[in-house]
Amino acid sequence: MMTTDTSRSDGVHLMLATDGSAGATLALDMLLDLPLGPADRVTVVMHPTFFLAARPNGDGIVSRLAARQRERARAIVKATVARLIERGIRADGVVQDGEDAVDAVVRAATDRKADLVVVGSRGHGAVASLVIGSTARTLAILCPVPILIVRATGKAPLRVLLAYDGSPAARAALALLRRLPLPREATVVALNVIPPRAWPEIGPGDDDNDVLDLRVRVEREDLTSAENVVREAALPFGGNAVMPVVDAGPVAETILERSRRLPADLIVLGSRGATGPRRPFWGSTAERVIVSAACPVLVVPEPIRLATEKPNVRGGGMTP
Repeated sequence: MMTTDTSRSDGVHLMLATDGSAGATLALDMLLDLPLGPADRVTVVMHPTFFLAARPNGDGIVSRLAARQRERARAIVKATVARLIERGIRADGVVQDGEDAVDAVVRAATDRKADLVVVGSRGHGAVASLVIGSTARTLAILCPVPILIVRATGKAPLRVLLAYDGSPAARAALALLRRLPLPREATVVALNVIPPRAWPEIGPGDDDNDVLDLRVRVEREDLTSAENVVREAALPFGGNAVMPVVDAGPVAETILERSRRLPADLIVLGSRGATGPRRPFWGSTAERVIVSAACPVLVVPEPIRLATEKPNVRGGGMTP
Protein backbone atom coordinates (compact mmCIF):
# COMPACT_ATOMS: atom_id res chain seq x y z
CA MET A 1 0.00 0.00 0.00
CA MET A 2 1.23 3.51 -0.81
CA THR A 3 2.16 6.16 1.74
CA THR A 4 -0.90 7.65 3.42
CA ASP A 5 -1.57 11.37 3.11
CA THR A 6 -2.13 12.45 6.71
CA SER A 7 -3.27 15.93 5.61
CA ARG A 8 -6.63 14.46 4.54
CA SER A 9 -8.95 14.76 7.53
CA ASP A 10 -12.36 14.49 5.81
CA GLY A 11 -12.45 10.90 4.62
CA VAL A 12 -14.27 9.69 1.54
CA HIS A 13 -16.99 7.05 1.35
CA LEU A 14 -16.19 4.74 -1.55
CA MET A 15 -18.73 2.21 -2.80
CA LEU A 16 -17.34 -0.83 -4.61
CA ALA A 17 -19.91 -2.40 -6.93
CA THR A 18 -18.96 -6.04 -7.42
CA ASP A 19 -20.26 -9.10 -9.22
CA GLY A 20 -17.35 -11.41 -8.50
CA SER A 21 -15.93 -11.01 -12.01
CA ALA A 22 -12.33 -10.36 -13.05
CA GLY A 23 -13.20 -6.71 -13.68
CA ALA A 24 -14.57 -6.36 -10.15
CA THR A 25 -11.40 -7.97 -8.76
CA LEU A 26 -9.34 -5.37 -10.62
CA ALA A 27 -11.42 -2.59 -9.04
CA LEU A 28 -10.90 -4.13 -5.60
CA ASP A 29 -7.15 -4.36 -6.20
CA MET A 30 -7.04 -0.63 -6.95
CA LEU A 31 -8.86 0.16 -3.70
CA LEU A 32 -6.45 -2.06 -1.78
CA ASP A 33 -3.51 -0.19 -3.34
CA LEU A 34 -4.83 3.29 -2.51
CA PRO A 35 -3.48 4.99 0.63
CA LEU A 36 -6.84 4.91 2.40
CA GLY A 37 -6.76 6.50 5.84
CA PRO A 38 -8.72 5.93 9.07
CA ALA A 39 -11.36 8.48 8.02
CA ASP A 40 -12.05 6.68 4.71
CA ARG A 41 -14.45 3.78 4.35
CA VAL A 42 -15.60 1.35 1.70
CA THR A 43 -19.04 -0.18 1.25
CA VAL A 44 -19.21 -3.27 -0.95
CA VAL A 45 -22.49 -3.70 -2.82
CA MET A 46 -23.78 -6.51 -5.01
CA HIS A 47 -27.08 -7.20 -6.71
CA PRO A 48 -28.15 -10.88 -6.75
CA THR A 49 -28.99 -10.93 -10.45
CA PHE A 50 -31.51 -13.50 -11.63
CA PHE A 51 -33.45 -13.38 -14.89
CA LEU A 52 -36.80 -14.58 -13.48
CA ALA A 53 -38.84 -13.28 -10.56
CA ALA A 54 -39.43 -15.77 -7.75
CA ARG A 55 -42.92 -16.58 -6.49
CA PRO A 56 -44.02 -14.71 -3.36
CA ASN A 57 -44.50 -17.94 -1.37
CA GLY A 58 -40.93 -19.03 -2.04
CA ASP A 59 -41.87 -22.36 -3.66
CA GLY A 60 -40.54 -23.84 -6.86
CA ILE A 61 -37.26 -24.08 -8.71
CA VAL A 62 -37.18 -20.35 -9.55
CA SER A 63 -37.32 -19.42 -5.87
CA ARG A 64 -34.59 -21.91 -5.03
CA LEU A 65 -32.33 -20.60 -7.78
CA ALA A 66 -32.98 -17.00 -6.72
CA ALA A 67 -32.12 -17.92 -3.11
CA ARG A 68 -28.92 -19.54 -4.36
CA GLN A 69 -27.99 -16.35 -6.22
CA ARG A 70 -28.64 -14.29 -3.10
CA GLU A 71 -26.46 -16.61 -1.05
CA ARG A 72 -23.71 -16.34 -3.68
CA ALA A 73 -23.93 -12.53 -3.52
CA ARG A 74 -23.66 -12.62 0.29
CA ALA A 75 -20.57 -14.83 0.07
CA ILE A 76 -18.87 -12.54 -2.48
CA VAL A 77 -19.66 -9.41 -0.46
CA LYS A 78 -18.44 -11.05 2.76
CA ALA A 79 -15.17 -12.21 1.17
CA THR A 80 -14.56 -8.79 -0.39
CA VAL A 81 -15.20 -6.96 2.89
CA ALA A 82 -12.83 -9.37 4.64
CA ARG A 83 -10.01 -8.55 2.20
CA LEU A 84 -10.48 -4.83 2.83
CA ILE A 85 -10.54 -5.24 6.61
CA GLU A 86 -7.38 -7.37 6.47
CA ARG A 87 -5.63 -4.33 4.99
CA GLY A 88 -6.85 -2.11 7.82
CA ILE A 89 -9.59 -0.45 5.77
CA ARG A 90 -12.97 0.34 7.32
CA ALA A 91 -15.46 -1.65 5.29
CA ASP A 92 -18.97 -3.04 5.30
CA GLY A 93 -21.20 -4.68 2.72
CA VAL A 94 -24.75 -4.96 1.47
CA VAL A 95 -26.68 -7.22 -0.89
CA GLN A 96 -28.93 -4.69 -2.59
CA ASP A 97 -32.22 -5.46 -4.32
CA GLY A 98 -33.28 -3.59 -7.44
CA GLU A 99 -34.73 -3.98 -10.90
CA ASP A 100 -31.23 -4.70 -12.18
CA ALA A 101 -27.61 -4.23 -11.15
CA VAL A 102 -27.55 -0.56 -12.20
CA ASP A 103 -30.74 0.25 -10.28
CA ALA A 104 -29.39 -1.56 -7.21
CA VAL A 105 -26.06 0.30 -7.25
CA VAL A 106 -27.73 3.69 -7.75
CA ARG A 107 -30.09 3.00 -4.84
CA ALA A 108 -27.27 1.90 -2.56
CA ALA A 109 -25.05 4.85 -3.51
CA THR A 110 -27.76 7.47 -2.96
CA ASP A 111 -29.24 5.88 0.19
CA ARG A 112 -25.84 5.52 1.82
CA LYS A 113 -24.54 8.87 0.54
CA ALA A 114 -21.44 7.50 -1.16
CA ASP A 115 -18.92 10.00 -2.50
CA LEU A 116 -17.79 7.73 -5.31
CA VAL A 117 -18.87 4.45 -6.92
CA VAL A 118 -16.03 2.18 -8.08
CA VAL A 119 -16.81 -0.46 -10.71
CA GLY A 120 -14.81 -2.73 -12.98
CA SER A 121 -15.16 -2.74 -16.76
CA ARG A 122 -15.01 -5.53 -19.31
CA GLY A 123 -12.69 -3.55 -21.54
CA HIS A 124 -12.60 -0.52 -23.80
CA GLY A 125 -13.15 0.35 -27.42
CA ALA A 126 -16.09 0.29 -29.79
CA VAL A 127 -16.82 -3.43 -29.45
CA ALA A 128 -16.80 -3.44 -25.66
CA SER A 129 -19.00 -0.34 -25.57
CA LEU A 130 -21.71 -2.11 -27.56
CA VAL A 131 -22.12 -4.95 -25.07
CA ILE A 132 -25.78 -4.88 -24.05
CA GLY A 133 -26.23 -4.24 -20.35
CA SER A 134 -22.74 -2.84 -19.76
CA THR A 135 -23.08 -1.93 -16.08
CA ALA A 136 -20.13 0.47 -15.98
CA ARG A 137 -21.23 2.47 -19.01
CA THR A 138 -24.88 2.60 -17.93
CA LEU A 139 -23.91 3.72 -14.45
CA ALA A 140 -21.87 6.55 -15.96
CA ILE A 141 -25.03 7.73 -17.72
CA LEU A 142 -27.57 7.24 -14.93
CA CYS A 143 -25.76 7.48 -11.61
CA PRO A 144 -25.98 10.87 -9.84
CA VAL A 145 -22.88 9.90 -7.83
CA PRO A 146 -19.39 10.15 -9.38
CA ILE A 147 -18.20 6.86 -10.85
CA LEU A 148 -14.72 5.44 -11.27
CA ILE A 149 -14.52 2.84 -14.06
CA VAL A 150 -11.47 0.64 -13.49
CA ARG A 151 -9.81 -1.12 -16.39
CA ALA A 152 -6.35 -2.32 -17.40
CA THR A 153 -4.74 -1.86 -13.97
CA GLY A 154 -5.46 -2.60 -10.33
CA LYS A 155 -2.81 -0.20 -9.08
CA ALA A 156 -3.21 3.21 -7.44
CA PRO A 157 -2.77 5.95 -10.07
CA LEU A 158 0.58 7.75 -10.22
CA ARG A 159 -0.08 9.85 -13.36
CA VAL A 160 -3.47 11.55 -13.33
CA LEU A 161 -4.89 13.53 -16.24
CA LEU A 162 -7.58 16.03 -15.17
CA ALA A 163 -9.61 17.50 -18.03
CA TYR A 164 -10.46 20.97 -16.78
CA ASP A 165 -12.45 23.71 -18.54
CA GLY A 166 -13.70 25.68 -15.53
CA SER A 167 -17.30 24.47 -15.88
CA PRO A 168 -19.35 23.45 -12.80
CA ALA A 169 -18.81 19.79 -13.72
CA ALA A 170 -15.04 20.31 -14.05
CA ARG A 171 -14.91 22.13 -10.71
CA ALA A 172 -16.82 19.26 -9.10
CA ALA A 173 -14.30 16.83 -10.59
CA LEU A 174 -11.41 18.89 -9.22
CA ALA A 175 -13.01 19.10 -5.77
CA LEU A 176 -13.46 15.31 -5.64
CA LEU A 177 -9.93 14.69 -6.91
CA ARG A 178 -8.57 16.86 -4.09
CA ARG A 179 -10.40 14.62 -1.58
CA LEU A 180 -9.26 11.30 -3.00
CA PRO A 181 -6.48 9.34 -1.29
CA LEU A 182 -3.83 9.61 -3.99
CA PRO A 183 -0.29 8.37 -3.36
CA ARG A 184 2.13 11.17 -2.47
CA GLU A 185 4.19 10.17 -5.48
CA ALA A 186 1.30 10.90 -7.84
CA THR A 187 1.42 13.83 -10.25
CA VAL A 188 -1.56 15.55 -11.83
CA VAL A 189 -1.71 17.15 -15.28
CA ALA A 190 -4.55 19.68 -15.51
CA LEU A 191 -5.45 19.91 -19.20
CA ASN A 192 -7.56 22.60 -20.85
CA VAL A 193 -8.40 21.84 -24.47
CA ILE A 194 -9.21 24.70 -26.85
CA PRO A 195 -11.75 23.31 -29.35
CA PRO A 196 -11.23 24.23 -33.00
CA ARG A 197 -13.15 27.18 -34.43
CA ALA A 198 -14.83 27.05 -37.82
CA TRP A 199 -13.36 29.94 -39.79
CA PRO A 200 -15.12 31.03 -42.99
CA GLU A 201 -13.41 30.68 -46.31
CA ILE A 202 -11.97 33.90 -47.72
CA GLY A 203 -13.99 34.80 -50.79
CA PRO A 204 -13.61 37.34 -53.62
CA GLY A 205 -13.56 40.88 -52.32
CA ASP A 206 -12.63 39.87 -48.77
CA ASP A 207 -9.60 41.45 -47.17
CA ASP A 208 -7.20 38.61 -46.37
CA ASN A 209 -5.30 40.70 -43.83
CA ASP A 210 -8.43 41.64 -41.88
CA VAL A 211 -9.54 38.00 -41.64
CA LEU A 212 -6.07 36.84 -40.63
CA ASP A 213 -5.74 39.62 -38.04
CA LEU A 214 -9.11 38.64 -36.57
CA ARG A 215 -8.10 35.00 -36.42
CA VAL A 216 -4.80 35.78 -34.71
CA ARG A 217 -6.53 38.02 -32.16
CA VAL A 218 -9.28 35.49 -31.37
CA GLU A 219 -6.84 32.60 -31.06
CA ARG A 220 -4.63 34.67 -28.76
CA GLU A 221 -7.67 35.47 -26.59
CA ASP A 222 -8.64 31.78 -26.55
CA LEU A 223 -5.14 30.84 -25.38
CA THR A 224 -5.08 33.50 -22.65
CA SER A 225 -8.52 32.46 -21.42
CA ALA A 226 -7.54 28.77 -21.39
CA GLU A 227 -4.34 29.53 -19.45
CA ASN A 228 -6.29 31.53 -16.87
CA VAL A 229 -8.89 28.79 -16.47
CA VAL A 230 -6.46 25.91 -16.09
CA ARG A 231 -4.49 27.91 -13.53
CA GLU A 232 -7.45 27.42 -11.15
CA ALA A 233 -6.68 23.72 -11.06
CA ALA A 234 -2.90 24.05 -10.83
CA LEU A 235 -2.54 24.54 -7.06
CA PRO A 236 -0.79 21.58 -5.42
CA PHE A 237 -2.85 19.50 -3.01
CA GLY A 238 -2.10 16.68 -0.60
CA GLY A 239 1.57 16.89 -1.52
CA ASN A 240 0.78 16.11 -5.17
CA ALA A 241 2.30 18.24 -7.91
CA VAL A 242 -0.06 19.73 -10.49
CA MET A 243 1.10 20.82 -13.95
CA PRO A 244 -1.19 23.05 -16.05
CA VAL A 245 -1.27 22.29 -19.78
CA VAL A 246 -3.17 23.92 -22.64
CA ASP A 247 -3.72 22.05 -25.89
CA ALA A 248 -5.92 22.59 -28.94
CA GLY A 249 -8.03 20.25 -31.04
CA PRO A 250 -11.16 18.10 -30.82
CA VAL A 251 -11.73 17.82 -27.07
CA ALA A 252 -12.27 14.08 -26.54
CA GLU A 253 -9.60 13.07 -29.03
CA THR A 254 -7.09 15.50 -27.50
CA ILE A 255 -7.76 14.18 -23.99
CA LEU A 256 -7.26 10.60 -25.18
CA GLU A 257 -4.09 11.47 -27.08
CA ARG A 258 -2.64 13.31 -24.07
CA SER A 259 -3.53 10.35 -21.82
CA ARG A 260 -1.60 8.01 -24.13
CA ARG A 261 1.43 10.30 -24.21
CA LEU A 262 1.73 10.60 -20.41
CA PRO A 263 0.83 7.68 -20.16
CA ALA A 264 -2.03 8.30 -17.69
CA ASP A 265 -3.07 5.85 -14.99
CA LEU A 266 -6.34 7.75 -14.49
CA ILE A 267 -8.42 10.27 -16.45
CA VAL A 268 -10.69 12.57 -14.43
CA LEU A 269 -13.38 14.69 -16.07
CA GLY A 270 -16.78 16.22 -15.45
CA SER A 271 -20.00 15.36 -17.24
CA ARG A 272 -22.55 18.08 -17.98
CA GLY A 273 -26.30 17.64 -18.07
CA ALA A 274 -29.18 16.60 -15.85
CA THR A 275 -28.80 13.27 -14.10
CA GLY A 276 -31.18 10.36 -14.51
CA PRO A 277 -30.38 10.23 -17.40
CA ARG A 278 -28.00 13.03 -18.31
CA ARG A 279 -29.47 13.81 -21.70
CA PRO A 280 -26.32 15.17 -23.44
CA PHE A 281 -24.20 12.18 -22.32
CA TRP A 282 -24.57 10.09 -25.47
CA GLY A 283 -21.87 11.25 -27.85
CA SER A 284 -20.47 13.68 -25.27
CA THR A 285 -16.80 14.09 -24.40
CA ALA A 286 -17.25 11.98 -21.26
CA GLU A 287 -18.96 9.17 -23.18
CA ARG A 288 -16.30 9.09 -25.88
CA VAL A 289 -13.49 9.07 -23.32
CA ILE A 290 -15.13 6.23 -21.36
CA VAL A 291 -15.52 4.15 -24.52
CA SER A 292 -11.99 4.65 -25.85
CA ALA A 293 -9.67 5.21 -22.86
CA ALA A 294 -7.16 2.47 -22.12
CA CYS A 295 -6.91 3.43 -18.44
CA PRO A 296 -9.39 3.96 -15.57
CA VAL A 297 -11.76 6.91 -15.97
CA LEU A 298 -13.40 8.94 -13.18
CA VAL A 299 -16.56 10.75 -14.32
CA VAL A 300 -18.09 13.42 -12.06
CA PRO A 301 -21.59 14.72 -12.87
CA GLU A 302 -22.39 18.39 -12.71
CA PRO A 303 -23.76 19.30 -9.26
CA ILE A 304 -27.56 19.39 -9.16
CA ARG A 305 -28.90 22.91 -8.55
CA LEU A 306 -31.46 22.92 -5.75
CA ALA A 307 -34.81 24.59 -6.37
CA THR A 308 -34.05 27.09 -3.58
CA GLU A 309 -30.75 28.16 -5.15
CA LYS A 310 -30.67 31.37 -7.14
CA PRO A 311 -28.59 31.42 -10.31
CA ASN A 312 -25.65 33.78 -10.49
CA VAL A 313 -26.84 36.42 -12.98
CA ARG A 314 -24.34 38.93 -14.34
CA GLY A 315 -25.38 42.30 -15.68
CA GLY A 316 -29.00 42.63 -16.74
CA GLY A 317 -31.51 39.88 -16.33
CA MET A 318 -33.98 38.56 -13.86
CA THR A 319 -33.58 36.20 -10.94
CA PRO A 320 -36.68 34.05 -10.46
